[in-house]
Amino acid sequence: VKEGKPTVLKSLEFEGMDIIGKPLLMSLEAEAPLQIDAPFNVDSLHATEALALNKLQERSFAYAEIDTQVDVFPGKHEAEVRLVGTPGPSCKFGEVTIVYLGSGAKDAPVIDPKRIEQELLINEGDRYSISAMSKTRQRLFGLGVFSVVNVLPQLKDPDSDVVPIRVELARANDRQLRVGGGVLIETGKQDVHVSGDFEHVNLFNRLVRLGWENRVGYTTLAQVGDIGTDGVSAITKYSGPTIDSTLTVTIPRFPSRRWTVGTELNFEMGVEQGYKYTSQGLGPSIQGRLTDRLSLDLGYNLVLFQFRDLTLDPSEYSNTALGLDFVERYMLTYLRQGITWDDRNDMFAPTRGQYARYEVAEASRYLGGDFNYVRMKGDHRFYFSLKRLLGKSLRGTLATRLGGGL
Repeated sequence: VKEGKPTVLKSLEFEGMDIIGKPLLMSLEAEAPLQIDAPFNVDSLHATEALALNKLQERSFAYAEIDTQVDVFPGKHEAEVRLVGTPGPSCKFGEVTIVYLGSGAKDAPVIDPKRIEQELLINEGDRYSISAMSKTRQRLFGLGVFSVVNVLPQLKDPDSDVVPIRVELARANDRQLRVGGGVLIETGKQDVHVSGDFEHVNLFNRLVRLGWENRVGYTTLAQVGDIGTDGVSAITKYSGPTIDSTLTVTIPRFPSRRWTVGTELNFEMGVEQGYKYTSQGLGPSIQGRLTDRLSLDLGYNLVLFQFRDLTLDPSEYSNTALGLDFVERYMLTYLRQGITWDDRNDMFAPTRGQYARYEVAEASRYLGGDFNYVRMKGDHRFYFSLKRLLGKSLRGTLATRLGGGL
């Protein structure tokens, strides 16, 4: 197989699409995978067709069509492309019908139908828009109780300007039980444990989420003493059972759709070199979206911590900076506030935008704890597209991150 010299796109024309407006047409030309003087390939051609059709349908032309004409000149290794759009009638949404699929079709609704209606961005009489259908699908999936969500326009009459919408939903398994275990063997540490996790994503059919994670095991730690001419002076072993159990309850859309209330209960029992410990924690919180890009979370944490079977010599740490406030049993209470900004164009593979997370926590004896302090930390990430620097045939992103704490 001889690939030969690549074919370059020398002309790209969009015809019959002035109806979407000059700004959108300019954005189509800039965003199109096919670019003049860049290598021509079929995948980019189909992606450009889909993008052009998307622009027309987003502007209410539900029955729009794209006719593609390609002229290739092998002798010159050049190609010319014409995309001719036929918009059809400007449409609006018709009746919205919700249908349950599978075994759930005969059962009672998974959740209150009013909650489903709250997630719909499609209203009868509104201008037809594929982004409204896409966002509706995302919001219904976000409820966490459906395994299948289809939002389908019923394009059966090209002469009509009303498009009925069919929403298909299939119930997901709202309960999950996971069981596992493991063995860890390494120098100075051996651990065996079993784990069991339970999750319910639709408690009381009110979208309340319940999670319970548990890990129970037994750990042995070995500390080797000084090594001299007579061999190892001593080997000290610390061993005991370990438990880590966390229960979380989350109530979404409370007190309004953009807010979520939750709480976390935790119990931990562990083994470290020179001591064992137990810890109990409580952490209620509330999170909410102030705008599509800005979110706020507030919380309170209470932790009871106790050292047990302490074998360390107090003289080794009582006069150090870390040991000045050492007590075998203490209570830690603190408030925390966090703010998040996210305007990335893609959550998983961003090419532009920012993600910033800043958090402040204040511990105080006035909250019932034994310590006073203020803690601050931040994480700021920037993403820049390198499209202009790399040219039309290459893609790249520059990512940078700033972070720290006090």
